[in-house]
Amino acid sequence: MKSGEFGRITLIAIAVAALSACATDEANQSTTATPVSSASGTRAPGSSANASAARQPGAAYGKSAGSAALSAPDTHTVYYDFDKYDLKPEFRSVVEANAKYLNANTRQSVTIEGNCDERGSREYNLALGQRRADAVKSMLKLLGVSESRMETVSYGEEKPAAQGHDDTAWSKNRRSEIVYKGK
Repeated sequence: MKSGEFGRITLIAIAVAALSACATDEANQSTTATPVSSASGTRAPGSSANASAARQPGAAYGKSAGSAALSAPDTHTVYYDFDKYDLKPEFRSVVEANAKYLNANTRQSVTIEGNCDERGSREYNLALGQRRADAVKSMLKLLGVSESRMETVSYGEEKPAAQGHDDTAWSKNRRSEIVYKGK
């Protein structure tokens, strides 16, 4: 293993440990957070054509002659356990792939959208969604993506990925999505 790879893996492990250590009993925390507004246009829930294009930067916006040959990652979504915002080990590779793409395409920027399932108050879900978006942003930053190219927004429970009132739907709605902006 190269020393650069070892350092990168160590940095990622420290970041994940730090994010996990920050997790507290969220039910006892204040929930007066307000959502961060996104300057870019957003897709309407259920608009599948626009949703897939917005999440596929290479396909939606094309590549300029000067951009890197690295293709856009296929996955842009990180899922969470109930009432949690720490990054699960199985989703680290999603964030790493997006960081690699962003580092190779320095003109590309993203909005990280935090979402929750329908359980909990509106205010609580907005705050939890913001913590989820911020967790992804923190890891991207640790992986070398400039903070000025990332913005976060929390939609709380307002933009469900799945309709329904059961564990299957709720598990799909507890997520952060990395949405590429057109350049």
